[in-house]
Amino acid sequence: MVGGEPMKALSREVNFKAWNGMLAGFDSTHHLIGNHDVTFIDVATCRVKAKVTATHCLKREQG
Repeated sequence: MVGGEPMKALSREVNFKAWNGMLAGFDSTHHLIGNHDVTFIDVATCRVKAKVTATHCLKREQG
């Protein structure tokens, strides 16, 4: 997600399985994505840059 090499788009099923296990441990999540900058490379390929803010929350135990 931060830096590294670009990846190819995954199918919905593969993407869901990849994220579901990790995100299921949080009580709530919020992701804000904006300021998209899309560069078309050819008819089937583009490069996208965007600003992302992600919040992942766990409830505190009482006490």
